[in-house]
Amino acid sequence: MAGFERLLAHLAATAAAPEVRRALQAPGWAEVPFRAEHAGIALTGRIDRLWLDADAGGFVVSDWKSDALRGRRPEQVAGEHAAQLHAYAWAAHGVLVARGRPGVVRTDVILTEVGATVAVGGPIAQGDGSVTGLLELAAATSAVPWSVVERAA
Repeated sequence: MAGFERLLAHLAATAAAPEVRRALQAPGWAEVPFRAEHAGIALTGRIDRLWLDADAGGFVVSDWKSDALRGRRPEQVAGEHAAQLHAYAWAAHGVLVARGRPGVVRTDVILTEVGATVAVGGPIAQGDGSVTGLLELAAATSAVPWSVVERAA
C-alpha cells in the first residue's frame, strides 16, 4: 500500500475505534501545553488529549502515536512511551487537583497504525515521587561542574 493510502487507512481505523470516539466526544481539551517545575527543573510538553472519563471518576491523558508496530504487540509499542505519559500525567494531575477537579486516573497511548488504545498507567497519587525524583536527580546533575563530569568519565 502506498504511503498516502496507508495513512488514510490508519486514520480510518483510528476514527472508527470506539475508544477513540469516546475520548474525543468526552469533555476535555486537545493540545494542552504545560510547564511544571520541581527542584529548579522545568518539565514542559503538550498533552494530545486530556479528557474526563466520568465512569472512572477522573481525567485521562491520551497521546497519539504513529509508531509502526513491525510485528510487535500494541502493548509493547505503547509501553515504550510509558515514562513520557507518566510525566504528562504528573503535571496535569497537579494542576487539576489544585483547581478542585478530579485527578488523572489513567494514561492511554492511541496507536494510529492499528486504531488501538492501550492503557499504560493508572492513577497518579498525590506526592508521586517517581517524576519528582527524576527531576531532583536532573537538578543535582546539572549543578555538577563539567570538569568534574569529564574527570569521572
